Parts: sequence; C-alpha cells; structure tokens
Amino acid sequence: MGDGLKNNILKLYQKLGLLALLLLLLSVLAVYLSVNPHTKAAVEKITDSSSYVMMDNGVGDVMSFIDQVRAEDKTSVLIIGDSVCRQMFSGLADHNPAHCIAATNATVTMPGQYILAGEYLDSHPNATDIYLITSAASLSSSYDMLYGYRYAVAPFVETDTLYRLDDDTIRIIEKTYGSFFVNPSVLHVMDTSGICGKLYSNITLKYFPGYEPEDTYELSDRYVCAIQDLCRERGVNFYLYPTPVSDFLEDYVSGFRAGYELSATYDINPDYFDEIYIFDDAWTEDKVHLAGEYANQETYNEIIMQAYADTPLLESMKFE
Repeated sequence: MGDGLKNNILKLYQKLGLLALLLLLLSVLAVYLSVNPHTKAAVEKITDSSSYVMMDNGVGDVMSFIDQVRAEDKTSVLIIGDSVCRQMFSGLADHNPAHCIAATNATVTMPGQYILAGEYLDSHPNATDIYLITSAASLSSSYDMLYGYRYAVAPFVETDTLYRLDDDTIRIIEKTYGSFFVNPSVLHVMDTSGICGKLYSNITLKYFPGYEPEDTYELSDRYVCAIQDLCRERGVNFYLYPTPVSDFLEDYVSGFRAGYELSATYDINPDYFDEIYIFDDAWTEDKVHLAGEYANQETYNEIIMQAYADTPLLESMKFE
C-alpha cells in the first residue's frame, strides 16, 4: 500500500472521527436543551415530543401515589388496584378518612402493587386492611413496551423503591428495557427529555416485544401472594376482589378463569370470578370504564354496594 493511499485512509478516518464527535456534541446539546427549563418547551414543540415527557405523562402520576402511601397519616386501610378501581373509589376519599385510596392502573403491574403495599405498611404500623381491587386482565398484566417503562419501572426507580422486587424480577426488567435505561441518572433524563423519550419509546416499541411470561399469572402468583405474605407478617387483613366488567368484555374476562384456577393466586380468593359484577355495555365508551351520564359518583356507589355486598370492604366504607 502506497504512502499516498495510507494518508488518504488516515484522513478519511480523521474526518469520520470528527463527524462522529460533531454528532455526539450535537446530541448532547439537543438533550441539554430538551431538559433545560428555558428551552425545554421550544424543543418539545419543534420535535413534537411533548407527549413523550414521561414525568408529565405517567411517571409523575404514579409517583404521587407512592408519596401518598408513604405519608405518615392516620389511615389504617389501603385500597389499591387498576383504573376501574380508581374511577369508582377515588371520589370517596373525603368520606373515608381512615382509607388511603391509591388505585393506579393495570400497567403498574402486580409487582408495582406490591411495592405500594410495602411502602404503605412501612409507614403505617397500625394498618388493619389492604384491599387489591383489580380485573383479571390487570392481574395478568406484564412488562410491555407501550406503557411498562413509563408506569411500571420509571416511577419506582425515581423513588428508590424498585429494591423491593426480587432479583429475578429485576433481571426481567433490565432485560426488557435495557439495564442502561434502568440506571437512575439515565432514567431521570428520560423522564424529562421529550426527545429522549420519543426516540426510546419508538425504537423499543418497534423492535422489542416486551416481557412474555411463561404463565399468565406468573407475576400475580409471585407478587399478589407476596402482598398476602407481607400482610400476614404484619397482622394485616388482605383481600383480593374483582373490578366490575362491561357485558361486552364478559366472555373475554371469562377466558382468564381456567388459568386462574390453576394459579397460586386462586387460593387467596377462590370465588374471584364468581364475584365479578357485570354492567351494561351502554354505560361505557371504551368497553372498560364508565362514561357519559354514568360516570358519576352516585352510579359508582350503586355499583360498589352491589358488587361488594356482604364484604368487609363494603362494611368499612362510608358514602356520605
């Protein structure tokens, strides 16, 4: 190889190196501008990334519930669950000062519900009861790529509560979302930078499948049962109840029964599927939550009274 060719190749490598360095510097600058309070909004508008700021769209919401269960207040009863539970019960907080109503959504997953329960028990030594009210679909929810990082991982990393999960679950999370992106410092940038959130979400959603559990109730068996064990250790009553379901979804939900009857979660409430309250499909728009004229606390109260009749939950609740 002649000296001239070697020099040309060396110059090419130098140019490529400079280009790579320039791209790196531009990337760092873009990230900085996307988290800087003075330029953040402008960058989000230019890049159409405001909906990807996780702190404003998921993370902050779940973190508020972690703060709520951690608060050393005078409550002794915890209600956690999915978004249907949240819709029905959250409006009753003022009438039930002994209840901490911290229902979130299905994408928090059962490991997330376990963290909430553990945080509550640590802050409330006089706790008496924990109610987990959730649908069968929520019981079997896993770490997906659409919402999992935002709702089931980031809030718990940010609040340093992910440590409550066992090593196997941590490995699942790191394999699903990338161990680099579970690092608290990196994740904090992801929370606040719309650009980073958009790139990460689009890439992972397109190329990665999320966590596929070997068994439908794998995470439920591990963490709903863990809530029960934790409650037994603290002398606290634990109850698992289903949320109401629209008649449109009745057959879909029934499809979870066979697996449930073979699960360890079954032993906590063998009557779970027989206790499901079915409401008219006309009461909902998304087939899951009550909507329109039915989305009011009066209707919720009527459903609660029927769905949970003759249960300790109903006996503990006040409606006015």
